[in-house]
Amino acid sequence: MEEELRSITLVDQLEHKLLKYIKEADLREGDSLPSESFFSEKYNVSRNLVRESLSRLKMLNIIESRRRRGMVIKEADPMVNFVKVIRSNLIGKQSMLDLIELRCAIEIGITPMIFKSVDHNDILELEEIVDRENKLGDVKVSVEDEINFHTRIYQIVDNSSLLTLQNVLIPIFSYAHSNFLDFNNYVQRLRDEGRIVSHNDLVDFIKEGDESGYKEGIERHLRAFLDYVYEFKKEK
Repeated sequence: MEEELRSITLVDQLEHKLLKYIKEADLREGDSLPSESFFSEKYNVSRNLVRESLSRLKMLNIIESRRRRGMVIKEADPMVNFVKVIRSNLIGKQSMLDLIELRCAIEIGITPMIFKSVDHNDILELEEIVDRENKLGDVKVSVEDEINFHTRIYQIVDNSSLLTLQNVLIPIFSYAHSNFLDFNNYVQRLRDEGRIVSHNDLVDFIKEGDESGYKEGIERHLRAFLDYVYEFKKEK
C-alpha cells in the first residue's frame, strides 16, 4: 500500500513537470512532444512512469497520439474536462445545487446575446419545440423537452463553450425531476401566485423583440430553481 501511494505521488509529480515543460517550451497546438526516453532521462524516472503521466495528459485532452509523429499538443478546450466531471455520478447535492445556480446565472446573463443573434429560423424551431412539448400532469414538462428548449436557446448565441456547457442541463434537469416531490413545492408556490413563465411565454418575448421582458421572464421561469437553492442554503 505504501509503495502504491508513493507511485501515485511520483506520477502526480511527473505530470506537473510535464505540464511545466509544455508551458516553458511554449508548445502550441500541433507541436510534437519529445520522446518518452527524453523525459525519462531528463527527470530520471522510468519510461513506464513517463508513459503513465502522458496517458493522464491524454485523458485531459492536452495531448494526443498521431501516426509517425508520436504525442502532439491538442487545441485546448477548457470545457471538456468540466463536462466530464459534471456528467459523472460523483456529484453530491451541494455541487449539483451550485451548478443549478450557475446555470440560472448564465441563462439570465446571455439575454443580450440572444437578441443580437436570433433570426427567423431560430424562432420557428423554438415554436416547433414548444408545440412538441409533452405535459406531465399539470406542472411538469418532460426532461427531454426542457433540455431541447434550453439547448436551442444556447445554440442561438453560437458560442462553442456555451454549446459544450449545455451538457450541464442533463444532470440538472434530471436532479430536479428525481427530487420532484420536494421541488414541486416551489413550482406550486409560483403557480399559486400567478408568476409561472412558460417556454411559450419566452418564445413570445423573443418574437416581439422584447429583451427586457425576456430577461425578467427567464428569471421568473428559473425562479423555482433559485428558490430551491436559496432555501437549502438557509437550512445549512
